[in-house]
Amino acid sequence: MTRRGSDQLVHAGLCLWILSWLGCMLILPSRLWAQDLPIDPQLLLVGPAGQEVAVAASYYDDGQLTKTVAMRLKIRQGKTEPLEFGHAGLQLAITVPTAQPVTMVLMNGEEELSRLSVKSVGVARLKHGDVGDQPPPIPPRALPDVSEKQVIERFMQCLQSAEARELVSTSPMANIEWETLNAYLRTLQLELGPVVEAMSSPDGWLSWEGRLGARVLSKRLQLEHGQCQISLMIVDNRLVDVEVDSPEMPDDWFDGPSSIDNYRQRSARLSKLVFEGKVGRVREMLAPPYRKEISDAELQQLSQHLRAQLGSDIQKIDFKGSKLHGGDEQAERPVLSVFHGITLDTDRRCISEVKFVFTSGRNRIGLGELASIDVREAFQSAAPELAQIAGETLRIVDGQRDPELDRLWHPSCRAVLDSKAIEQRLQGLPNDMTGIEVDVDWDRWQAGRNESFAWARGPVSAAGGEVLMRVSFVDDQLFGFALESGNSVLSTFEHVAESDEIAEITGSFWRAIYEDELATAHALLAQGFQQQMPLDAFRELVQSSGLRAVGDKLVVRPVNVRLVSHPQRPALILTASYCDLLVGDQTLGSVRCILKQRESEAIWEVIDFSQDFDDQYVTVDRQLVAQLGVALQSGQPSALRALQSKPDQQLGSPELAAAFLRRLHHVAGDIQVPDESLLRRSYEAGRRNDRITCRLHSAAGSIPLTAEFRYGRLASFQLDLDGFGGFLSELNDTSVLEQAGLRFVDQWHSEAGSCLPLMVRELRSESVQNRLRILRGKLVQAAGAYQGSRVLEVSLSNDSQQAQLQVESRYERRTVRIQLELSVNALAALISAVDAAESAIQPGFDFGR
Repeated sequence: MTRRGSDQLVHAGLCLWILSWLGCMLILPSRLWAQDLPIDPQLLLVGPAGQEVAVAASYYDDGQLTKTVAMRLKIRQGKTEPLEFGHAGLQLAITVPTAQPVTMVLMNGEEELSRLSVKSVGVARLKHGDVGDQPPPIPPRALPDVSEKQVIERFMQCLQSAEARELVSTSPMANIEWETLNAYLRTLQLELGPVVEAMSSPDGWLSWEGRLGARVLSKRLQLEHGQCQISLMIVDNRLVDVEVDSPEMPDDWFDGPSSIDNYRQRSARLSKLVFEGKVGRVREMLAPPYRKEISDAELQQLSQHLRAQLGSDIQKIDFKGSKLHGGDEQAERPVLSVFHGITLDTDRRCISEVKFVFTSGRNRIGLGELASIDVREAFQSAAPELAQIAGETLRIVDGQRDPELDRLWHPSCRAVLDSKAIEQRLQGLPNDMTGIEVDVDWDRWQAGRNESFAWARGPVSAAGGEVLMRVSFVDDQLFGFALESGNSVLSTFEHVAESDEIAEITGSFWRAIYEDELATAHALLAQGFQQQMPLDAFRELVQSSGLRAVGDKLVVRPVNVRLVSHPQRPALILTASYCDLLVGDQTLGSVRCILKQRESEAIWEVIDFSQDFDDQYVTVDRQLVAQLGVALQSGQPSALRALQSKPDQQLGSPELAAAFLRRLHHVAGDIQVPDESLLRRSYEAGRRNDRITCRLHSAAGSIPLTAEFRYGRLASFQLDLDGFGGFLSELNDTSVLEQAGLRFVDQWHSEAGSCLPLMVRELRSESVQNRLRILRGKLVQAAGAYQGSRVLEVSLSNDSQQAQLQVESRYERRTVRIQLELSVNALAALISAVDAAESAIQPGFDFGR
């Protein structure tokens, strides 16, 4: 609003707008009454979802430009962007980087002031009110120039080839490495498929000034199975960083860099610097987050110790391999360990392990930060006599020597090991453990010593590939060994001569406790234990633990007896005996007793017992995988579901199992079950978990199988079968999915119990429960008491096992639209995501219609 001549106001009529498109401009002046100024100006963009546009909003007062605000907006269905109010004039310069149709609407609250639609790349202008007579301001450049278009074209080629080495900058300011970018691009193709648009077209790319002089090029790429927002930070037309955002990518996409040459070179250089005593340069190579954790003095002390103990001059350094493993101590991030063997002038041999920590995640591509170095003397160099015993053991295993092991065993082992069972296992080795090479690369082994106990472990070569060997020693004599391959294990610790007797003692002990016969249980304790804890004290201990008698319905089922090989064990010969406790169909938990033989008497006695323990070991399974294999062979849902516990059966349905089995038999045909499989048995707070891995055989080829059992009941399984895809298309109807969604929503709104058991295991946490509780409280506060729900729509993914449900929930005053995502397998339909917000509250409707 302005004055011209006298105080008389000039009213120019309706609100007008200006269009400037690719240099063509028409300006129509306008003047407004005060009451015509928008009090709630908003910009609505309609077009391809996720497309970014650049907006320069210029505000005017008294015909003069007051300020210009630049921003980037994403087109989101029905979402408006608020603009500043209280100004006499407004002019928007909107850079649209795509030739797809885009409509811009200037709103005053819910009232539409003006609208403009475009179908080509360029700058569009909207104006409202008094913007004066001066030329409109030139907006910041937001479209790629010629050189940036070349970078885009090169990147799209990299996306297709998963090879970006030549495009990534080698500058120290770069926050990305081509090795990790290649890994991401490769996984992006595997998960989301190829790009479904013109590879050389710059359509849709937005450009702007970034940090530290970098230029940012950004676009939402459409791939065959999803989308990915990619922002390229470039300096001198080379990538210095890449930001990504794709909900379809997995969190654990990173399976290692595409090449380790760079990390090998840095690892070898760092190892040399340590032995040369150049600690300043060592610290410079460490990444900043880790550099501050160690001082020059500490590095100098490490270097001097190594030089004094092992030698000072490196004669030879050899690359020994690398390993990608779990998180570092600071965070759950992947770690790449690079190993080098180092020969010194003293003929001593040591191993350096240099760790690189990678920042990765669903929307993170980082670089490998050099975090630490660890140097240890090699096994054969530090303990040549133990390496000799391990080598002799390998020769016996491979049949090159008499299988009689008595001359190698520690004398105490001969009385407790079942030597006949061990010899039978040696004579009937599985195929992947035959042809063992006895010339072992001891540099790849690790070893440790604790008083009279010692251990060593490392890889050996066999006909089926590498086999992991673990050897235990007592007083430099053989105490036991284990060999582990992908599907087989041979462990002397499993073969205890009196295992039946030990299991019976364990069962009697726990049965006496649960049947309130504490005097009987007390009598089975070691004599020293009884002296330290008389019967009255033992009774008080049992009662304070919360254990209660269950009567004669208790069944104690033996699970396993094995020799304890932990180097921290308090005595040389100890056995661990595990049992499951059952009352009817219910498993109370797993229990353990540690037993030793009474001195000078062949009597096993209990020295430790627990329901709350952690333990883990590998063995061979011949039963659980056979049960699952037979169920898969049968094609009968009832056979598969019979392997589950009753609570787990309620999370699935016969319809899901039937659909899965139909798809499996269509793709794989007849299935053959292997004779044995690898079983990794673990105990967590007294709960027994069994993880089985093997390969089924079918007309479609070898099928890797992984299965999880809890207390011997099937909890989950996974088949890696090419061409299997999703099986939801085999469902006759989707009612089973609807029931799973409605059951979750009802349970979520119930105060009676938690809804977490209905969710995928990754979401069963206290933090998720708190977030759901808070969201439920907000919805109830805004809409009133919850009354019920119905499913409006079910969407199935044809090439995966995911489903989406649109659920309409009725509250006392409003209805709320809730979106659920389900992860579906043969055994269960579980909630994997919940999307509900107060903004979703809609006007009421007739719930009964």
